[in-house]
Amino acid sequence: MSPEAERSADNPAALYPVGSVSKALGLLGLLKDRRSLRVTEVSRELGIAVSTAHRLLAMFEQFGFLEQHGRNSVYTIGSALLEISMSISGQLDIETAMRPFLKDLVREVNETALLCVLRGSQAVYLDAVESTHGVRAVSQTGRSLPAHLTAGGKALLAESSPADICRIYPAEYIGRLAHKPQIARSALLLELRSIRERGYAMDAEEGDQHLLACAAVVRDGAGVARASIVLAGPASRVARYEPGRLPAAVQAACAKASAALASAPGVIQRPAPISVDAPAAARRRE
Repeated sequence: MSPEAERSADNPAALYPVGSVSKALGLLGLLKDRRSLRVTEVSRELGIAVSTAHRLLAMFEQFGFLEQHGRNSVYTIGSALLEISMSISGQLDIETAMRPFLKDLVREVNETALLCVLRGSQAVYLDAVESTHGVRAVSQTGRSLPAHLTAGGKALLAESSPADICRIYPAEYIGRLAHKPQIARSALLLELRSIRERGYAMDAEEGDQHLLACAAVVRDGAGVARASIVLAGPASRVARYEPGRLPAAVQAACAKASAALASAPGVIQRPAPISVDAPAAARRRE
């Protein structure tokens, strides 16, 4: 079955397309991965006559969506289309931009995926997509945890220089949670160096008992880490996975997310509601 037929089967509205609208949307789709278009190229790709392709391109040019410099030259993206693109990208917040990658990660591994940012010494969770398992890491949106005890927080801390880490943690011994001993800043610096070298961070029941987590950072077009994506699940299940499965999945998701973020420079970060006293992160939901 062709892709078009599959889409029609899934979407009844696709069985009754408006011809001219379908052609225009098809032309927009061609612009997704092309810098320029020729009449013959549009005709071939959309399966329409050359004369129809010419009229379609001329209409796009008339409304400023395409530009043609010279009578027989190629068509390139016009100012009107650029303005729309920038307007849309400027309205996206980072949660909206990253959510498709969280969903894809959960579909691949079926453990909970979370989006995390750094606020001083705290890791703040902005969004989450939960696993379908009965026992799973649950959404922690709005929750704040000590960054040095979480995979997402450590992945972001590893982007800081040793001097910055000393400013964030001025004392040699860093605060702890009830179930964990104090951590020496010198030990944290060594761990952060290892995280930088391997490209991901792990959390072995440090922030939450009974959870294992892995995280890597998402970078913008300038290479700056804007957030981290975390994959977390019950330690009893995650420990049985093939070694390296979680890091590979998280790093691949972050690479795709970084590419998307680099092409949408208007993405912003919204302040997240912070809840320090959150319920246990892993529980059974029937």
